[in-house]
Amino acid sequence: MTTITNDASQQNNYNTDTNSKNSPISGKNKTLKEQVRECQVDWYEETLEEAEEGNPVSMALTGQMLMNGYGVTRNDAKGIDWIKKALESAKGVAEYSHLISGWERQLEVSATTQTS
Repeated sequence: MTTITNDASQQNNYNTDTNSKNSPISGKNKTLKEQVRECQVDWYEETLEEAEEGNPVSMALTGQMLMNGYGVTRNDAKGIDWIKKALESAKGVAEYSHLISGWERQLEVSATTQTS
């Protein structure tokens, strides 16, 4: 449990369970940058798992994360492949129709930047 106070003398007086998997802070002495990176990696891994299970939104998000190096080493080719999978999986499904044009635009932009 984290306690936040306005009293300057007690601002560093907080208790976190750093051994808990559910703890927002998962380790002592980690910088904020390290903690954020760890959250990004976790989010990428969860999204990838959902993408592999066939979720088109997660497929597109996995692609975008790969293309931006968010939680994973940047890999445009794999990112493009995931976005293409999302498009193939979502075409003809009304639930995803509002997303398809954005995914297509993402592919167009990536094709333009790769040829420049």
